[in-house]
Amino acid sequence: MDSPQLSTNIIYHPTNPFEGIEKSMIVETMYSIEDKVFSTDVQPAKTKFHDRHTRYTTYIENNLLIILKMLQETNQIEHISTVINESIKEYLMLHF
Repeated sequence: MDSPQLSTNIIYHPTNPFEGIEKSMIVETMYSIEDKVFSTDVQPAKTKFHDRHTRYTTYIENNLLIILKMLQETNQIEHISTVINESIKEYLMLHF
């Protein structure tokens, strides 16, 4: 029987472009015995809300805010910020 072989791979995984490279790495440790590979992925801890979001104040048209609040009050949307974030993502994907 072969003795276990160990290899460690460090994989860069850009989870957040604003984090340093050391916070975006996944450490994968692989062991093999007689050509059978066993691996463990050590994922970085999930970042906190305030580490993933930035508070930003801007202006929104009155009628848009009224509609968003109405949708939120009738439980058609959960958070106004989610609608705004998704709208910005869609705009960026379509135009850039």
